[in-house]
Amino acid sequence: FNFDQVVKAPPPQRFCSTMFAELFCALIAILILATGCKSKNSQDGATPISSRTLSQKNPLDLLAYSVFAANHRGDSARGRKIFFDQTKAACVRCHTANGNGEKIGPDLSAIADKFSRRELIQSILEPSASLAVGYATTIFHSTSGDDFEGIIKQATDSHIELVGGDGKILRIETRAIAKRRTSDVSIMPEGFQSGLSLAEFADL
Repeated sequence: FNFDQVVKAPPPQRFCSTMFAELFCALIAILILATGCKSKNSQDGATPISSRTLSQKNPLDLLAYSVFAANHRGDSARGRKIFFDQTKAACVRCHTANGNGEKIGPDLSAIADKFSRRELIQSILEPSASLAVGYATTIFHSTSGDDFEGIIKQATDSHIELVGGDGKILRIETRAIAKRRTSDVSIMPEGFQSGLSLAEFADL
C-alpha cells in the first residue's frame, strides 16, 4: 500500500510524515477487522481476528493483511509447513527453498537476506509490483492465431521452452512465432493470500 498514491500534497507543503501514514494504515486495518469480526461474531460466536480470511479483491482487505503481517512476526515453523503444503499456499510448486521445490520462480532460500519483511509482504500481495530479473512473463502470438505466455526457460534457434503458472513446460517452434512481447504482469497469480488467515499469512 503506497500512501503517497492516496494523499498528494504539492512540495514543500506535504503534510503527511511516514509515521502518520503508517498510523493511518493501521487504523484503517483495525476498523476493517473490527467490522468484519463484529458481523461474523453475531452469526457463529467469537472468532479471533487472526483467524479471519479476507477478500482477495478488496484493496482495504489487502491492507489488513499487510498491516497484520508487518506487526506480527508469526511462527517460522508453521510458515514452513504452509510453504510446502500443497493444499495451502503451495509455494513449493513454483519456488525452491533449501533445495526443495520447483525452479519456476526465484529461489527463496535466502530471500530474507535480500529483502525486508515489508518488501516480502508486498511481493506476495502485489506480485506484479516488482518482477525479479529473469522472471518476466513473455507472451507469444503464433502464426496459427494462438497465444502462449510464461517464463522463458530455454531458447534455441529452433524452439523456445516456456513454463506456465501451472508448472508445465511448453515448447514452441521458432518458425511458428508471429510476434512476442514482454508483459508487466507476473505469472504468480493475484489473490494468493485469499486461502490464508491473517495469522497464517504472517507465519508465511
